Amino acid sequence: MALNKILFIENDSQLAAGLMQILSAFWHVDLIQDSKELANYYVKNGPVLAAVMVDAGLPNSECLRAINRLRLLNQDLPIIAYADDRGKLNVCEQLVSEYVNLDVNARYLIRKVSDMVELFRYRTAYKKQFQSDLNIRIIDVLSNVIEFRCMDLRMHIPRIKQFTYVLAKQFAADYSEYCLTDADIDLISCAASLHDVGMITVPESILLKPNKLTKEEYDIVRDHVNKGCEIINGISDGQNSPFLSYCYEIVRCHHERYDGTGYPRQLAGDQIPISAQIVGIVDTFEALTGNRVYRKPRTKEEAFAMVLNDECGTFNPDIKKSFAKCKDKVFSIMEHYTKIVAQNIRDQVAAKMIGGGLK
Repeated sequence: MALNKILFIENDSQLAAGLMQILSAFWHVDLIQDSKELANYYVKNGPVLAAVMVDAGLPNSECLRAINRLRLLNQDLPIIAYADDRGKLNVCEQLVSEYVNLDVNARYLIRKVSDMVELFRYRTAYKKQFQSDLNIRIIDVLSNVIEFRCMDLRMHIPRIKQFTYVLAKQFAADYSEYCLTDADIDLISCAASLHDVGMITVPESILLKPNKLTKEEYDIVRDHVNKGCEIINGISDGQNSPFLSYCYEIVRCHHERYDGTGYPRQLAGDQIPISAQIVGIVDTFEALTGNRVYRKPRTKEEAFAMVLNDECGTFNPDIKKSFAKCKDKVFSIMEHYTKIVAQNIRDQVAAKMIGGGLK
């Protein structure tokens, strides 16, 4: 997505008219009058925002408030202060990326902003690639551990990831007010792979028990949510990563239910992060159709109907509407992975037969 917008924070549009005119030849230029408008503006324009121009002549408190809010939104975003007198920078001088005079030469201004935007673009691309590679490594390692320990969950995690992507995509199209971007959907889908990461702490004697669990054993299973949060916190080590933030809220809240009957905190309605609500509904469907040591799987039709009818907990009505629209895609994903599992089993049987014949 192109970085094609320059934002001015200015309570007197005439003061910055010259700068705005120069930059408007190369970028879309927007204007807001104070920092209170920043959050709403950034939600709509953050992915295409190239730089921010701040009037250094604003009252110190307002100037600092604007800069600090921008740094919270994106610490790498170029912030350029301008004024007719450099002395007006005062306390914000150390916080901005650059300073220009109001009567700056047009060619110099364009070159300066272009260089800063290019550096910002490079940093953003590098961080995305680095984070993407890190996400993939984390997911691969932990997913393999989870599936290795829970032998009855063959291809469970790839299915959850695909189900989540399909549902999140449909939900974003149906309900734009939730502001789910394509980047959010990709992150949520990846993070969904770690929803049950805490299960690696549950003893195999409980995981593979063929009979009904005791209350104490069930409490241990439910505690996988808290253990999972500890694992994610250990990975993040205090770093502010959108991916790990989604991981944490999904791990912590995917067993919560819309009517407050879930666990561990009995959250209800919009108290539950939308990412966790999406993963919660597909995880329930997947659990119903999956083979377990203590019960046979439901058919996909039965499971789908049970989820939509709230027979396994109450879900967000809007998400259920979107889920209903995904039925064909969800069933197609199931069939795809069923074939993969069947082929893997055939390959394992063949390998054992060959191995036995060679002895």
